[in-house]
Amino acid sequence: MLTLLEKWSLGLQLVTVAIISFLAQATMVEDQFVLTALLAWSIAIAVSVVCDWRELQQQDDPREWLTNHSLELLPLFLAPVLMLIHLEWMLLLLGRQFSVTFRLLHRSQWANNVLQYYVQRPAQLMAMSFVFLIFLGTTLLMLPGATTAPGSLHFLPALFTATSASCVTGLIVLDTPHAFTLLGQTIILLLIQIGGLGIMTLSSFILWMMGRKLGIQSRTAIGEILDESKPNNLFRLIRLIVMATVLTELFGAIILFFCWYDGQRTLGYTAFIAVFHSVSAFCNAGFALWSDSLMSFRSDWVVNFTIMFLILAGSVGFPVLASLMPTTKQRTGVSLKLPWYQRLKVYVARLSINTKVVLVAQPILVLGAFFIFFGLEHSNLLKGMPFHEKVLTSLFQSVTLRTAGFNTVDFAQLSHATLLMMLVWMFIGGCSAGTAGGVKVNTIAVLFLSLRSIMRGRTEVEVFGREIPHATIRRATVIFFTFISLLLMGCFALFIVQPKLPFLRVLFEATSALGTVGLTVNTTGLLNPWGQFIIIVLMFIGRIGPLTVALAIGQRDSSGKYRYPRGRIQVG
Repeated sequence: MLTLLEKWSLGLQLVTVAIISFLAQATMVEDQFVLTALLAWSIAIAVSVVCDWRELQQQDDPREWLTNHSLELLPLFLAPVLMLIHLEWMLLLLGRQFSVTFRLLHRSQWANNVLQYYVQRPAQLMAMSFVFLIFLGTTLLMLPGATTAPGSLHFLPALFTATSASCVTGLIVLDTPHAFTLLGQTIILLLIQIGGLGIMTLSSFILWMMGRKLGIQSRTAIGEILDESKPNNLFRLIRLIVMATVLTELFGAIILFFCWYDGQRTLGYTAFIAVFHSVSAFCNAGFALWSDSLMSFRSDWVVNFTIMFLILAGSVGFPVLASLMPTTKQRTGVSLKLPWYQRLKVYVARLSINTKVVLVAQPILVLGAFFIFFGLEHSNLLKGMPFHEKVLTSLFQSVTLRTAGFNTVDFAQLSHATLLMMLVWMFIGGCSAGTAGGVKVNTIAVLFLSLRSIMRGRTEVEVFGREIPHATIRRATVIFFTFISLLLMGCFALFIVQPKLPFLRVLFEATSALGTVGLTVNTTGLLNPWGQFIIIVLMFIGRIGPLTVALAIGQRDSSGKYRYPRGRIQVG
């Protein structure tokens, strides 16, 4: 429970968080407002510091308390130093305000009641977290300092951009490098990062960093969202997700930095664009700070392979990454004296079935798309390119179909056969519990194995010496047909509001939005407000829809208390 002083502190945090962002554009508001906002901000920080001091005095182990609150205390010491350099100290203290607000809300009775309600409903919890993120992003993008145009951004373009970034899609109605300032691009970057990892994952990680523990119901709910059946392994998976994400994105950003630093850009801005594209690639978002996406780097092998590595690392799924990094217990019992191929055999045998299926299916999909794209476009779009550039271009487009959204060629010039192939691959998407979208590779693999079992006349579905439960097959079937139904309804709605657009363009745009892919054949800019709103709904459903359906199915009790007599329906 919150004390009276902490309640006043929480109120001040909420007020200042709502108005302090305008300080980044102080020249566009009256000086009186700036002084009032600065005064409110100073009081809020002072009250929170007093609360922290009183809480610190009551601790048995002050050192542990300081460690758990280091994320909130560090900005207080760094801000005075940054004040001598530039205005980044404002954003640093604003981040602290969000952290303090989150902590106080977590301790309030009202927030606990709301959280308790949604904890028992993981599907609704997932949906509401993205709704909150989208509207927060929309509000921030409508700030005067976020856009290069005079005034502030209109609601619909801000909502479209925030939804596309939060749902890691990449479809845009405004040119990101020219329509948004550095502040606006930073907001988009944060939306991509939070949307890619998920609010619940980041919230759980922050709570863990603060030394706080989740209850059984909270761990169970987040475990269902992350597809982790063992609550005891939840924080290990969350730590792995966050640390793997940070390290992988940092690795990609360092390589891109050296590729793009040419002496004309400043070190700081080059680092920013490197981090932006690394995060966008790993989260499969497809946002770029060049108007032509990555078409200018079509022949750059280092940039192409770095982006492809980040895309595949993000789309493979966090449970697969966890499975590929064995624990100490799993490494024991394997003698180092064994030949490498025997150790590799033991390592592969210990991998989960999900990981084995993904490791087999992913290369098949990437190589399949590569050969089809190369064959169909060899004498069309790729005509005139050197052979090595044709190979690199085809490989990049096959990888970006993991729902990444980047492109190194103009998709409006592709043949209809190639676009049809890409529709299928975009529909499949990436792997479950990753940053990619689509119906998921795992779902298609289960359906394929089920079909193979039926064609062989077997009643059970097996793979790698294991039997797949019927509940998993039913879930995959429901997700598949739900996805198709949503796609058809989205296309139908677009045909009504955009009757003059070609059929294939509308189908491609709807599939790209629902699969959170972000690829387009230059159609997004032609959409009217109703068409943009439909794409917004498709992007949102595509990000949380299949997972929500899976969670809703998992929550229901499949063991009926009674059974009807069997009947027969002719099929085929």
